[in-house]
Amino acid sequence: MLQMKNNLKNSLYLTLFIFVTAIQPCFAVTIPNEILVTGKKFILAMIGVVISSIVIFIGLSLYNKFFHNPKTNEKTTYDANNLEPAKNLDDAVSNFLNRTKM
Repeated sequence: MLQMKNNLKNSLYLTLFIFVTAIQPCFAVTIPNEILVTGKKFILAMIGVVISSIVIFIGLSLYNKFFHNPKTNEKTTYDANNLEPAKNLDDAVSNFLNRTKM
């Protein structure tokens, strides 16, 4: 009876050992690898967003400094209550810069 109990116990331990060693590598390798790939893609996308935002900010600041000077008495078509679209690109950028007060 004691030998049968030890055989059952050893068999249970062997089954548990095989189960743990067979299943664990599947979870340990595939799930974190997929999460890492997704995380890397997300981080790359966020770096792209930051770089794009900085480039747009610098571009608009340079345009505002060199081409759009609201302190001079240039004729502007900006009206805060007017919701009509701009007629050309210069008016559109001018209206955007006046509305955002850059």
